[in-house]
Amino acid sequence: MTSSIDTTCTVWNIESASAVTQLIAHDREVYDVAWLPGSTDIFVSVGADGSLRAFDLRSLEHSTILYETPTPKPQSAAAATAAAAGRPATAPLLRIAFNPADANYISTFHVDSNDVQILDMRSPGQPVLELKAHKAPINALGWGSADQPYLATAGE
Repeated sequence: MTSSIDTTCTVWNIESASAVTQLIAHDREVYDVAWLPGSTDIFVSVGADGSLRAFDLRSLEHSTILYETPTPKPQSAAAATAAAAGRPATAPLLRIAFNPADANYISTFHVDSNDVQILDMRSPGQPVLELKAHKAPINALGWGSADQPYLATAGE
């Protein structure tokens, strides 16, 4: 599976080196994708539009938006101009990872953010937990094993 700045995700057949399907996944660039652990059909993606979306290869007619970044209040002249032009400033979501001990839980973070959001696929819309330990923006995250489901994050 690959994500692209052209708003698409592509699912590949590795044996034939050919695309199985390509779909428009977001309204803006797609930054990361992840398969639901244990599934060959369900995957999630995050992107520049500030949303986390779930897809099922058995039914590609629609996606489920599990989380959307709240629209920030304009704090600068540039943000106010963008909002007035009908393009509200969004906080893109940069990376995504499933908890291997419980695949209902997903971790993600926003571009230029110090915080990690933990989301529950069963309760879309709001994070169930926000981790606030970094003093600079985060640029990577990853879960340990199912036996040791620790979350590691890396920041600037």
